Amino acid sequence: MRDPIRRGIAGLAKTRGGAGALVARKWKFFTPHFVGFGLYSMCGYGIMIWTPAYMNRVFEWDMAIVGPLSALMMMTGVFGGAALGATADRWFGKGRKDAHMRIYAIAALVQPMIVLLAISVNNPYAFIILYGCYHIMSSFTGVAAAALHLVTPNEYRGQVSAFFLLVFNILGLGLGPSAVAFLTTYVYADPLMVGWSIATVFLIVMPIASLLLWLGCGPMRREVEEMEQIQMQAA
Repeated sequence: MRDPIRRGIAGLAKTRGGAGALVARKWKFFTPHFVGFGLYSMCGYGIMIWTPAYMNRVFEWDMAIVGPLSALMMMTGVFGGAALGATADRWFGKGRKDAHMRIYAIAALVQPMIVLLAISVNNPYAFIILYGCYHIMSSFTGVAAAALHLVTPNEYRGQVSAFFLLVFNILGLGLGPSAVAFLTTYVYADPLMVGWSIATVFLIVMPIASLLLWLGCGPMRREVEEMEQIQMQAA
């Protein structure tokens, strides 16, 4: 299969040093994006890994039931991701060039409230419903990737995406589950408090993620406008 024709190259002569230099030059966008969505990943992996243990310890449900049920609730993220992505596209089409960052800056403030409410209820069925509601608002990878592509020249999209995935996995897989385990073991010192450990991580981390994404909105607007000018010149 032939490689497609690359477009927009003429306007990128000032970008020297490859993808690394591009990220450094546009750090006001890439830093909030990488770290903000990386913190999303941290909370997402934390709740995903420890929810089965929470339901087993607190509600005394058998893991043979908890595992498939948790997976089923996570499937609601498919519909939520599609809905949030469509909303971001609609906002972007109306001129909000920062829509992909803005919508998740808002969602980052709603998620901790849903998680806190889910942990507070004593009914396992109410918890399952709220857990599904959380996943509706938690799917972000598609929109985050789209935001990168909107501001990154096509020659560097693969490498820039790799930088993003590195941060995504260090914060997500590296710190998310470990943060919940640390709080449960050394702060609350009670295996039954794993749910509150999850909630604590969300209450601390997600407002920071929201702030970072808000800070990235202005740079994203400017970078999108710059890319649109380059594409018009190359057309």
